Amino acid sequence: MQKLYKSRANGKLLLTAEYLVLDGAKALALPCKFGQTIEVSTALASGKKVHCTSIDMHDQVWFEGTFDLVSGVILSSTDQAIAERFLDILKYIHQQAPSKFAENTSTHFKNKIDFERLWGLGTSSTLIYNLATWAEIDAYELLAHTFGGSGYDIACAGATGPLQYKIDIPAPRYKSVTFAPPFLDQLYFVYLGKKQNSREGIQNYREQKNEDKRVHAIAEIEELNDNILHAKTIADFEESIEEHESIIANIIGLPKVKDLYFSDLEGAAKSLGAWGGDFVLLTYKEGLDSLKAYCQLKGFEVVIPYQEMIL
Repeated sequence: MQKLYKSRANGKLLLTAEYLVLDGAKALALPCKFGQTIEVSTALASGKKVHCTSIDMHDQVWFEGTFDLVSGVILSSTDQAIAERFLDILKYIHQQAPSKFAENTSTHFKNKIDFERLWGLGTSSTLIYNLATWAEIDAYELLAHTFGGSGYDIACAGATGPLQYKIDIPAPRYKSVTFAPPFLDQLYFVYLGKKQNSREGIQNYREQKNEDKRVHAIAEIEELNDNILHAKTIADFEESIEEHESIIANIIGLPKVKDLYFSDLEGAAKSLGAWGGDFVLLTYKEGLDSLKAYCQLKGFEVVIPYQEMIL
């Protein structure tokens, strides 16, 4: 077997509710130090076969599948739903870059994540980015034809630090930004291990009949994103994220994460991603050990300082 290619993609977190991003809001996105690596190798075989192995951070295989690109079928898999989605990805790549799959060759993809799969940091988006980079095709187009979404996670996958992201035509626009306030050591990410009913919230948002209200909310959120990015004090930062939470809660009719889980927190709490995502951002002044003890009483075991999570 011949190794041909290796690359790595960053995971992601989003400080702006993603459905606002889908409606055109400029987002503040955070690429993670955690991510996924892909290795591609080939071997002689009849036809055009593809084998995929996905490995978790504990070196355990969590998915394996074999595919025939000539007939477009799944030959074997450990999870039918995942295999069908992966086959869709392979078909699109084969259509866009057929030369990447040589005749009488088996192509092997080995994917390894270095974060817990349940954390929601981008198992799919990092895969899409890595495969598109290998195939030399547009990662945003590949995302659109497979998983869908705003695409901010694709921008994060290849970024070197925080960025502002905005959907645009014909392609999204994003730029690197500096976020290095003096209070970074007071910012933490806490894994909830549970989700709010974000589908209900998204539906409520989509059913808003007052277009002016939605446009106004986007303008307010974009201003708050700038305030968050340029906050000089922890008090200014907390004020901005609390107002951010209030605006979204009012639109989608769901309670704020602080009201749900951290009502007695001496700090602020910010929902991430699709508002009901796996991680939340907390501000806390008493240090990591104290926050871990507080979160454990709430049933939350994973607390990661900002500087250990974000590039």
